[in-house]
Amino acid sequence: MTAKKDMDGVVAALEADLERSYASLGTLVPDVLAKVSPHVNGEGTIISWPAHIRGMQRIVRRPDGNVLFVTQGLSFPFSLFPGMADTPALGYELAIEVPGDERFGESTYSAATDADLSQAWPVEALWFLSHCYLEDRWPLLERLEAFGGLITGFLPPIPDIEHHANADGLVGILLGIPLSPEEPIAYESQRVVARHGDHVSRVVVVTLMTNSEYTHVTGVLDSSRAKALAEHLRRIGMGHVSATMRGSLV
Repeated sequence: MTAKKDMDGVVAALEADLERSYASLGTLVPDVLAKVSPHVNGEGTIISWPAHIRGMQRIVRRPDGNVLFVTQGLSFPFSLFPGMADTPALGYELAIEVPGDERFGESTYSAATDADLSQAWPVEALWFLSHCYLEDRWPLLERLEAFGGLITGFLPPIPDIEHHANADGLVGILLGIPLSPEEPIAYESQRVVARHGDHVSRVVVVTLMTNSEYTHVTGVLDSSRAKALAEHLRRIGMGHVSATMRGSLV
């Protein structure tokens, strides 16, 4: 019981720290986006979040009008069920930022209501990635460290981004471009958003790629093309931001 109380205290401290960090990035929307029941994979296995039965996301309206969607609690210690406390924490949250002036529904992302934003494509994308990474206990931070701060991944053909899908129906993504354009592209630049004792939570940004960019970047075994694309995105002022209708850079 004492161990459970201790773990509850750690989770509560991390949640408070995470809330402060997200609020420092802009205007944190009070409502929490949540999936009430745990995810069940194709084999019927329950994939629960580390410290809560429900997965959670938050929305941050950035000062420049952009909108940031970010998970909440994915990085926490596993404490939900007996025996899970010995499972290493993932240590990362996932985020997607979209341009405020990009068309969304009948208006733009910056002008959309909080309720409308809860239906935007980044929400479904983050649920998908979170469930996959939780099921696989994906060591994303270790991969970023091994590959110089950038790795590739994919999403299913979610509405609003399905036009970027390749012949296999996959939409390419780049993970690891730092939130701050002043930070170098490196593992160490993944922003720390919560800390308590030995536990550190970082946020890793997911950036959409076009079909041709995904094909180009994954055409080599190292991260050289990924880094070149990330630097190009920075030069044109996009950086980590995911614009669904931008032209391909390769």
